[in-house]
Amino acid sequence: LLECAPRQRPLVEEVLEGLTEQQKYLPAKLHYDQRGSLLFEQICSLDEYYITRTELGIMERTAPAVAEALGDGCMLIEPGSGASLKTDLLLEAMKSPGAYVPVDISRDFLLEAAAAIAARHDIEVLPVWADFTRPHPLPTPTAEISSRAVYFPGSTVGNFTRREAGRLLELFADLLREAGPGNDAAGPAGSVVVGFDCKKEVPRMEAAYNDAEGVTAEFNYNVLDRLSRELGTDLDRDRFDFRADWDEEVGAIVSRLWARETHAVDIAGTTVQFE
Repeated sequence: LLECAPRQRPLVEEVLEGLTEQQKYLPAKLHYDQRGSLLFEQICSLDEYYITRTELGIMERTAPAVAEALGDGCMLIEPGSGASLKTDLLLEAMKSPGAYVPVDISRDFLLEAAAAIAARHDIEVLPVWADFTRPHPLPTPTAEISSRAVYFPGSTVGNFTRREAGRLLELFADLLREAGPGNDAAGPAGSVVVGFDCKKEVPRMEAAYNDAEGVTAEFNYNVLDRLSRELGTDLDRDRFDFRADWDEEVGAIVSRLWARETHAVDIAGTTVQFE
């Protein structure tokens, strides 16, 4: 396990940066502690959440062609790997993969998923515990690597603003540019495969994030529970309502927690006011 997360920016700084703005926000990565990662896997199996089964269907049809394009000896890097469900299909189609590098911010969940992949496939699995939205090193495989590829499915790119998504793709390009076997200046450093959920009927998109069982709501409330636990705040989930709406201006579903009442919360000595 390559551990990079402990050297990342302190949690309290990122939280206060977002919560002291007039329009408050929190980084999407805060969802993915151990419990949040498990809740997200539940979301992926919900009837309303069409994204996962649609993309699985796409991968079932296209994995052989994607694998052929990546070629033999490819090191597959997956930022925000989660349970690596779709990766199974791609690894199965790759005849001679060089290595698989899952990158995730939830350490325990990452190790469990990496062990499961290693048990199912004849491939070297090199997990990296890191915040994939920030620069991080890559492990060195034992096999000779001919190329690298970043695999970013799940429409996760939709969690970011357009500017943030642009910076993220630049980070992916930097990973591919790193010097290594087969990555000389004469040819391309590698490939990036990104999954996008295209715009469709608004009721269908909104239903995917406002499921009848309330799992997506719990996924968001869990962030408040996590911050209360890890930062010693008194963020009370009962003071907030969850709702996910289509935002035409940004062209995406936006998940929000709405304060039910005006109140103040102390976060590491800073008073945060919710209207």
